[in-house]
Amino acid sequence: MKALVVYYSRTGTTKILGEAIAKGLGAEAEELIDQKKRLGLRPFRWLIAGMDARRKKLTSIKVQKPPQDYDLILIGTPIWASRMTPAVRTYLESQNLEGKKVGLFCTGGNGDRERYFDELKLMVPKSTLVGTLGVRTLDVRSGAYVEKLRIFLRGFGVELPPPLPPAPAPTAITPVQTPSTQVQPPANETTTSGPDTQTNP
Repeated sequence: MKALVVYYSRTGTTKILGEAIAKGLGAEAEELIDQKKRLGLRPFRWLIAGMDARRKKLTSIKVQKPPQDYDLILIGTPIWASRMTPAVRTYLESQNLEGKKVGLFCTGGNGDRERYFDELKLMVPKSTLVGTLGVRTLDVRSGAYVEKLRIFLRGFGVELPPPLPPAPAPTAITPVQTPSTQVQPPANETTTSGPDTQTNP
């Protein structure tokens, strides 16, 4: 079965998850590029991006891998203001996924992430939904998402190798302390302590 993982990633978080899914499935991957330049100070560009998502705005994207060439398409998006991103919305509205097997994944959001898939599911009514995966942003960045990814891929008949055991803690080496040796002058040796020292003739 030929598979394609398509995702949009503004900060790289969804890219981490998307590339991990693609690697696990042995699938091709395509990162959607939003042609709108979302520049400006961080609070303002986040606000504008969230407003675009909430208003269900479309945007201009580049698609290099037509989904018609694949049997399984997995689509990923960050959550902006409880909505999918404009880039992913544009992809779903512009591409024909009829008769395809479709999986959905998202990063971010709060609480029950399954509710974020409701709208996504409505946009692929003539496709067969085969799985969903929602992961917190912090879990992606810390690597704690791997167990969820393992369960998700298991639904496709893929078993990830078990994680490597943690490396043993290095053994502390205690330095060997050598007792200091004080050299005593010979008994018949005259010791001078300065110019005021007098020697009897």
